[in-house]
Amino acid sequence: MPMKRLGLLHCTSAERRMVIDRRLPFGSVGDCMQQTYQCPACGSPVAFGARFCGNCGTQLSWPTQQQIQPSPVYQQQQQPGKWGQQSMSVPNTSGQGKGAIIPPEIKGWNWGAFLLNLIWGIGNSVWISLLCLIPYAALVMSFVLGAKGNEWAWQSRRWDSVEHFRKTQRTWRNWGIGLLIVSLLLYAVLFIVGFFTNGQFMY
Repeated sequence: MPMKRLGLLHCTSAERRMVIDRRLPFGSVGDCMQQTYQCPACGSPVAFGARFCGNCGTQLSWPTQQQIQPSPVYQQQQQPGKWGQQSMSVPNTSGQGKGAIIPPEIKGWNWGAFLLNLIWGIGNSVWISLLCLIPYAALVMSFVLGAKGNEWAWQSRRWDSVEHFRKTQRTWRNWGIGLLIVSLLLYAVLFIVGFFTNGQFMY
């Protein structure tokens, strides 16, 4: 087996500190025990964990699990703010009511809830949308559902994932926009028909 330099070694008798050899596999102390190393003072082979070199008597110290540090590249990737936003996984707690953790990806305005209010609320088990049945409350609730709809829908139903939730809400948005366009076209057609029927169009 090829011998490697010690990853962490203090030569107390020679009053020297050796440079860390970056080639040493620091996966665990168990990995270190499977290697054969050289004494930094005389180059003689030493077994992992030996307190002294059998040839020159140099006192040795070995790395522990706490002393094993991740590489600088790994540390840079994990430092939020300085090296970029750290990716944090949020557990899927959808359908657990007020105790559900709202993922930051779903926060924001919900056009489906705003445009379809009551229908969207029933489809997403957001029963507060039934307030839209109260006269003059529908307009106010449309804005409330648009602002809070994502959070309420996440709390009220069980979703497979954030992507599943967002895909469903995009479908509601598309239906809402489609019905809005159709409604505007119908109003335009009725206005034109009424305009001609009443004889108000002048040649």
